Amino acid sequence: MSNSKIVVLARLKANDGMEEQVRNALLSIVEETRLDPGCLSYDVHQAKDDKTCFMFFENWTGMDAFSKHMKEPFMAEFADTLKPFLAEPGDLTLWECIS
Repeated sequence: MSNSKIVVLARLKANDGMEEQVRNALLSIVEETRLDPGCLSYDVHQAKDDKTCFMFFENWTGMDAFSKHMKEPFMAEFADTLKPFLAEPGDLTLWECIS
């Protein structure tokens, strides 16, 4: 894959009653992620019709920047914190910008 702009789309589903914990965990990494070199945007969303569903949408300058971000120590801590609150594994897809 070339090092063109990468879009990350991820969906998470919280266990019933754990929505606030998932929301707080997601929000806790927003500022630090936005400061990562190569991060163009990082936005977290919560479904209007199902408060257990969360989505985050990220734009990166390229795969290299995203890969470095995923290796940051705060990301490992984030994953460990989040895992007990999730109803299922997260669904993460990478998209290459073609326009």
